Amino acid sequence: MSRAHTIFREGDRASGFFIVRSGLAKVFRKHPDGRKTVQGIAGPGQVLGLVEVLTGARLQSSAQALDDCEIEYVDPTNFAQILETNRDLRTGLLEVTSQIENSREELLEFAGVPTTPR
Repeated sequence: MSRAHTIFREGDRASGFFIVRSGLAKVFRKHPDGRKTVQGIAGPGQVLGLVEVLTGARLQSSAQALDDCEIEYVDPTNFAQILETNRDLRTGLLEVTSQIENSREELLEFAGVPTTPR
């Protein structure tokens, strides 16, 4: 993926999630007035969009390549089959996802960034 390529957009349906294999990606939210708030920089090994896939929510942010990078797309059907056969993995992921989402919401509120109601 080349620099400045959009990986996904805030508000889109989470049709799968992404793993950064190499390079860097900017994760951000866009405000109605056009300003962007950077939520983080994702590097190799980091997963993007998994929380939304697991919860069925729309994407809560956008992601864009900061440089040439390799991004792997993971289809939720394949992932769902793995989760269906492994209850412990499913339970653990949901617990971790809940903790991540709660922490993210708390940080956004602390920073004064409006959060999207679920």
